[in-house]
Amino acid sequence: MHRVLILAFVGIVGCGTLAQAQPLKANENCSRQAKRVFVDLEAEDATHISGPDVTKGTRTLSSHYQSHYNINLKRCLVLIETHRFMAGFNTNAHSVTLLDAHDKNQYGKYLLFSSHDVPVKCELSPPHQQMTICKSRAQFDTFVAKYMTE
Repeated sequence: MHRVLILAFVGIVGCGTLAQAQPLKANENCSRQAKRVFVDLEAEDATHISGPDVTKGTRTLSSHYQSHYNINLKRCLVLIETHRFMAGFNTNAHSVTLLDAHDKNQYGKYLLFSSHDVPVKCELSPPHQQMTICKSRAQFDTFVAKYMTE
């Protein structure tokens, strides 16, 4: 009887350890994938910024990302936030994008020019649902929080 209890305990502990290892592995993989997406998008942006159009002279002031493995969706998400000076418009631009790190499907996009009081773009695109327009950074952040905390 004592041996059965010990084996049961070891089995429970082992399953618990395995259950913890799976999300940890998913988070590690997600972190690597998010970094790849961030670096790739930064390189694409650099190509567009140096082009001959109105964006010529645009400088990235800061750019960073945050990754999160969403357990409910079983998806790796990346939140990218960028501040730029856009010489062609003589304004600063602040953009925030939430996207799937594997297929680059966009879940949300927020764009505000310093010369505007309201966002130029504020779109929320939940998976398998109609895209909606938001009116503020607070609405956008509330939407993002649902995906970045599950």
